[in-house]
Amino acid sequence: MDISVPKHEIELDENPLLVLGFGINAYFKIIKLMLYMMFWILVANLPLFYIFSKYDTFSNTRPLAA
Repeated sequence: MDISVPKHEIELDENPLLVLGFGINAYFKIIKLMLYMMFWILVANLPLFYIFSKYDTFSNTRPLAA
C-alpha cells in the first residue's frame, strides 16, 4: 500500500516559514532582494570611491573652529 504525501507537506519541509503566512515570507524576500541590490550598487560605485580618494579637496582650507 503506497501512501502519497501531499505536495504542501513537502513544501513545508523545505521552507518552514510557509506556515507563518504570506506577509512574513514577502518581508524576508524583500529583505533578501534589498541586500542583493545594495551589493550591486556598492560594486558599481567602487570605481568612484577609488577615483574620489585620489583628490585632496580640503588641503588648502582652514578649520572652522580654530
